[in-house]
Amino acid sequence: MKAAVLHKPIQLSIDDVPIPKCGPDELLIKVHRSAICNTTDTHIWQGDFRPRATPPMPHILGHECCGEVIEVGKECSNDYKLGDRVGYWVKMTGGFAEYNTIKPNVLGVCKMKDGMTYDEGALLELACGTIRLIYDSGLHIGDKVLIFGQGPAGLFLAQEAKLAGAAEIYTVDLYDNRLAKSRELAADYTLNLSCKTYDEALEILQQKVGQLDMVIDAMGDNRWAKGNSVELGLNLLKRHGRYIIFGHRRLNDFVNTWYVSNEDITMRGFEPGIDRTKNLANFVVELVASGRLKVNELITHHFPLEDIEKGLNKCLNDLHETLKVVIDIA
Repeated sequence: MKAAVLHKPIQLSIDDVPIPKCGPDELLIKVHRSAICNTTDTHIWQGDFRPRATPPMPHILGHECCGEVIEVGKECSNDYKLGDRVGYWVKMTGGFAEYNTIKPNVLGVCKMKDGMTYDEGALLELACGTIRLIYDSGLHIGDKVLIFGQGPAGLFLAQEAKLAGAAEIYTVDLYDNRLAKSRELAADYTLNLSCKTYDEALEILQQKVGQLDMVIDAMGDNRWAKGNSVELGLNLLKRHGRYIIFGHRRLNDFVNTWYVSNEDITMRGFEPGIDRTKNLANFVVELVASGRLKVNELITHHFPLEDIEKGLNKCLNDLHETLKVVIDIA
C-alpha cells in the first residue's frame, strides 16, 4: 500500500509498505480521507512535538481519518461488519495511508451515518476531541465564554459551546479569515490581536466583553508576540472562573499563580474517560449528520496523498487562507 512515511524530521516520503495485519481485537480500514492536524501533524513532521507522544521514526504520519471496514477481528464481530464506515480514533500514526488498523474496544470509534461524506468523517476525530472538552469543562447555560484561537479546533469549540448553552461567545485570533468564519458559525464578537499590545487587548476586551465565566485556550503555541494570552485570559475571568486548555504548546507560558489562588480560578485540561468518549463520539455523529455542527465549512483545501507536503506547508505557512486540509486517499 501507499503511505506517507516520516523517516526523520522533515524527511517524509510516499512509500510502498505492507498492508497492516488485522488482529483479533482490531478492524482493518480502507482509508478514504485523512485530515491534517494543524498542530500535532505539523509539529511531528518538523520534529518538535513532545517526545513521549511522538511515535518512533520511521512511522506513518497522521491520526485524523475515516474509511470502510474491510476486515473484522473475531473479538469485534458482534459490533462491526464488513462495509461499515467508521471514523474518530486517537491513534498517533497510520492516518496517511491506504489502509489502517484500529482497536475499537480501547479507542473512541464511531459509525458514520448514511448520507455523511468521507470529508465529514475525516473531521470526526477533532470534533469529538473538542466536544469532550466542552462536556468536561463545567460550562453552564448562560455562561459568557471566550475562546483563544479560531483554527479548526477553536471553530468546533465555538459551535459546541453555543450548542451547550453559552449565552455569548467571544473569539480571538491573529487572522481575519478565521475570525470571519467564527462570526459565520458561532461568535458574537471577535478580535484580531495581531497588531495589539497586551494593554490594548485587555482594555478592548474589558470594554467589549466584561468579565467572563470561562476562557478556552485553543491557540496552541502563543503566536501573539506582544503579550501572554494566558495572562490576558486570567485577567478577564470572574472570581471562580474557569480556564480550560485544549491546545498543545511547545513552550510553557507564564501563569500568575497569585491571581489563580486569590480569585479561586480553576485551570485544567480535559479527560472524561474512554467510556464517555465513545458515547460522545456517537453524539457527534448525530450533530454532524443533522447539520447542527458544521464541518464542511471548515475545509479549505484538498490534496492527494502524493502532495501531502503541500498540505503540511499550507497549515504552517498560509494560515491567512487555510483552515482545514483534507488528504484524498481513496
